Amino acid sequence: MVSEISFTALFFIIQWTGILDKFVSLQSLILKDNTMNEYVDFYMQRCLQVATSIDDKSKHIILNNIKAINYEEAVKLAKTIIIDDNKRKLLLSEEVFVNDSTLAQYLEREELDALKLWRLSVLLYAMIMGCNVAELSISVADQYLDLFNHLNDGMNVASIEVVGRLPTETKKGKSSTKTKKFTISSQLLINKMKQAYLELQDDIVTVDNLKHYTIERITTMNEIANKRILNYYFAQELKAFLSKYKGGKMSSNRKKLVLYILYLFGRFKNNVPINTDNYRALMRDYNKSPIKLSLFTVNGQSFPLILLPNPEIEKIRSKYRRFIEEM
Repeated sequence: MVSEISFTALFFIIQWTGILDKFVSLQSLILKDNTMNEYVDFYMQRCLQVATSIDDKSKHIILNNIKAINYEEAVKLAKTIIIDDNKRKLLLSEEVFVNDSTLAQYLEREELDALKLWRLSVLLYAMIMGCNVAELSISVADQYLDLFNHLNDGMNVASIEVVGRLPTETKKGKSSTKTKKFTISSQLLINKMKQAYLELQDDIVTVDNLKHYTIERITTMNEIANKRILNYYFAQELKAFLSKYKGGKMSSNRKKLVLYILYLFGRFKNNVPINTDNYRALMRDYNKSPIKLSLFTVNGQSFPLILLPNPEIEKIRSKYRRFIEEM
């Protein structure tokens, strides 16, 4: 009886030891997987941008929540990227990224892990590509300022063309519209219209009007024509991580690392030189036309929205500011 109990106990001990070995093995895999997310976790802790909800001021919304992105889907997106350097066309993958010898040199100097950086970069890229983007059009205030600038440049208004649509009646009694144009050429009338227009300045050029923009369309970053915007947004996020994770200023090596990651993610073709001059050029673009990340609300739901700068608006307003400063 004693031997049977001992045998049974021994059997369960052996069986439990096997289960325990498997459990420990599984735990080490989980631990390893969590370790691989170190850079992602750090980004979530130190690099987040938070905005207050428009409807509920007590509610805060993360604008760059990369943990809300499905990692497997982000990897699928990354695997569609073609690395093009004239000599070869290679599809991006975890293996290609981690085993890249040039990348390894940059990472070694910063004591960074390739696989951890791959995970962060993939999620950042997916976040940026899927961002809601608002393209701005000329507002009423900007249209006013544009003509104001021209008039102050001494533009001679020889005539004013008025284009309108008049309602017309068809034979079947249905209303339609017809485009109608006419031209004002009387200099006396034109001068009076110009004077009346200039006197509208105090009513139109107000702080409130200049704060409001007209959105032409909302799309995603992936759909916009200006891909350079995507480049420096991606570069900015990588820079934010490196600056906080490693501390100190962006060294020459870190700048080249940012550009090389952009290259691996297909942002540069024909192997654009990875140097600090190109990095500075990219950051100059960002500083000239900073991206504004904010919120927009649809049916009570708030979403992150990028307001893309309109170069024409910037040009009109800068010219008007110079005129006011010189007065």
